[in-house]
Amino acid sequence: MPLNVPARVTGLEASIIASAKKAGRNLKINLGTSAKSIEGLSQPLGRITGKADQFTKSMEAANARVLAFGASVGVLSAVTRGFQELIKTTVEVEKSLTQINTILNVTSGQLDKFKNTVFEVARNTEQSFSTVAEAALELSRQGLSSEKVIQRLNDAMILSRLSGLGAAEAVAGMTAAINSFNRAGVTSEQVLNKLSAASIKAAVSERDLIEGLKRSASVAQTAGVSLDELVGVISAVQQKTARGGSVIGNSFKTIFTRIQSLDKLKTMQNLGVQVTDVSGAVLSGTKLIQNLAKTIEDLPQSRRLQIAENLVGKFQIAPFLAILDD
Repeated sequence: MPLNVPARVTGLEASIIASAKKAGRNLKINLGTSAKSIEGLSQPLGRITGKADQFTKSMEAANARVLAFGASVGVLSAVTRGFQELIKTTVEVEKSLTQINTILNVTSGQLDKFKNTVFEVARNTEQSFSTVAEAALELSRQGLSSEKVIQRLNDAMILSRLSGLGAAEAVAGMTAAINSFNRAGVTSEQVLNKLSAASIKAAVSERDLIEGLKRSASVAQTAGVSLDELVGVISAVQQKTARGGSVIGNSFKTIFTRIQSLDKLKTMQNLGVQVTDVSGAVLSGTKLIQNLAKTIEDLPQSRRLQIAENLVGKFQIAPFLAILDD
C-alpha cells in the first residue's frame, strides 16, 4: 500500500531565485554591431527619418521642375498662337485691301494711305479691322472715290457702334439717307448728328431711325419731305406705337405714296384740306398731313378712322393716326 509522505525541499527555491537575479544582471540584448544599450534603437529610426526627408525634398524638386516645364510649354504655346493669329490677320488685311483696290483702282501709295486710315478708324471707333474693312468695301462698291469712302467710313462705324447694326447695314442706311437727300447736300456727318439728336430727345434708337430712313427716304424725298421732317415723323410714331423702325419706314413709304395720288388729293380737297400752294404745286407729304390734321381734329373718332382708312388703307391706320395726333 503506497503512502503519501509530504516533503519540503530547502535551499532549492533560494538557489533558483539567486540564479535568476544573477542572470538578469548579466543579460545583454544584441542591438547591432555598434549598439551597447537600448538607446541604439534610435539610430536606425534616425536614418529612416533622414531618408524620408531626402525623399520629400526630391519629390518637391521634381514637382517644381514639372511646373516650370508646364509654364514654359504654356508660354511657347501662347507665342505660337500669337504668331498664327498675326499671320491670319495679315492675310485677311491684304485680302480685304485687294478686294477694295479692285474697285477703287488706286496706286500702291494711295492704298497704303487708305490702309492707315482704316486702321485709324478701327482704333477710334473701337471696331475690328475686318468690320471697318467690310464697311469700306461696301462704300467703295457705291462708286465713291477713296476720299469719299474715307469721309463716310468713320461716321458709318460710329453709327454701327451706336445702333448695334452690322457694318454693311449701317453703311446701307446712311447711304440711303445721303443719296435720297443729295439735292440738299446732306453729308454723313449731318445724318449721324440728326439721328443722335433725335434719339436723345425721343424714345427712339438710332437703329430704328436708320431702318426707317432706309425704307422710306427715297419716297419721302419725292414727296417733298426733308430729312429733318422724316426723322421727326419716324421718331414721333415710334414713340406712340413702338412698332420698330423697319415697320414705320415701310408704313410711311406707303402713306407718302398714297396721299399724293390724284384721287386722294381730290378726297382731301373735298374735305376742305388745302393740298396746293399759291402756285398750284402739290404740297409736301408732311404739309398735307398737317393740313389734314387741322381739318379733321374736331370730327368724331369714328369719322377720323373712316377718313384715315380711305386715304392710306387699313394696314397703315395706326401710324397715320399717330402722326395726325402728334
